[in-house]
Amino acid sequence: MFARCVAGEPGPWTEDPILREFKFCNVFRAADRVSQYMIRDVCYHGEPCTDEDRLFHITAFRTFSKTATWVRNRYLRSWRAMTTRWIWLVPS
Repeated sequence: MFARCVAGEPGPWTEDPILREFKFCNVFRAADRVSQYMIRDVCYHGEPCTDEDRLFHITAFRTFSKTATWVRNRYLRSWRAMTTRWIWLVPS
């Protein structure tokens, strides 16, 4: 079913009535919707960044694991910018 869906074939992708009607978790974590988003838009987004920033992106995204939160918080794209912002928010 997954291979047919990814290949762009029109559904339904199976004749099994249970698999057609109900949703199930993917066997492989990397195949679920949020992990696919993280791989495509967080890890390999195409924007230049340091290894430090990329690690920060992955950690920040997985902290919430919600695409809407990631999209809403675009200013978190740089570890240096985040730590600078955080330092100014902490009362002295």
